[in-house]
Amino acid sequence: MTVFRAYRGYDGLGLGDVKFTAAAATWTGMEGLAFALALASLSALLYFLARQIFDSRFDSRHPIPFGPFLGLGATLVAGFQILTGLSMIDVVDAWLPRLTFS
Repeated sequence: MTVFRAYRGYDGLGLGDVKFTAAAATWTGMEGLAFALALASLSALLYFLARQIFDSRFDSRHPIPFGPFLGLGATLVAGFQILTGLSMIDVVDAWLPRLTFS
């Protein structure tokens, strides 16, 4: 947050985002939080790029709320865990041997 504040002149994340992330950790578990944050960041980046490409009036300096993207990431991870009965650690344990070259 310090680097972003030095670059832009204002805080990039509000304390509401921090509280929402803490709440998301209770829904997804600590092992699912990294995946939820990765999905939230990826979806926010895709939204930003799509707005920049398709909306000529979009100003890239305009702040975009991160809360909806946090909600999307947490919902997807928690929903996956509920529907499959697997934690994200189980998924990583199942796929990690397939991704190694040994």
